[in-house]
Amino acid sequence: MARMVAIKNMIESQISVRDMSIGINRRWQRRGQVIPLPYETVEQLLWQDGFRRMID
Repeated sequence: MARMVAIKNMIESQISVRDMSIGINRRWQRRGQVIPLPYETVEQLLWQDGFRRMID
C-alpha cells in the first residue's frame, strides 16, 4: 500500500494542483476539504515554487 499525505484546504477559496508531467490534477472545492495524495507525488510537487508557496 502506498503512503498517502492528506492535504487540507485552509482558505475560503478553491485551489487546484495540476501537473500533467507527473499525472496529477486535483481540485479542492471548499474550506476544510481533505484530499489524500501519494507521498511520492507530493515529494515531486514540493520542488515547484507554486506548490511550495501553497503549502507554506
